[in-house]
Amino acid sequence: MKNAVTLALAAMFIAGQAAYAADPQQERQETMKGVGQAMGHLGKTVKCEIDYDAAAVADSFQKMNDASKNFLDKFPDGAETGHETEAGPKI
Repeated sequence: MKNAVTLALAAMFIAGQAAYAADPQQERQETMKGVGQAMGHLGKTVKCEIDYDAAAVADSFQKMNDASKNFLDKFPDGAETGHETEAGPKI
C-alpha cells in the first residue's frame, strides 16, 4: 500500500511538471520572479542592508545566468498573452 501511494504521488508530480512545462507564460513568470529575487538580494548586499554572503551572491548570479540561457525559448508563437501577461521577447 505504501509503495502504491508513493507511486501515485510520483506520477502526479511528473504529470504536474509536464503541464507546467507546457505553459510558457507561467514558466516565464516564475523565471522572472526568481531573477527579481536574485536582483533584490544583490541590491540589498550592495547597499549594505544585509551582510555579505559570498555563497548567496554566487547563487543569485547563477540564477540570473540560468534564466538567460533559454529565455527566448519561453516565447513560442501564440504565447505572448495569457495568464495576465503582456510580455514580449523584446524585453
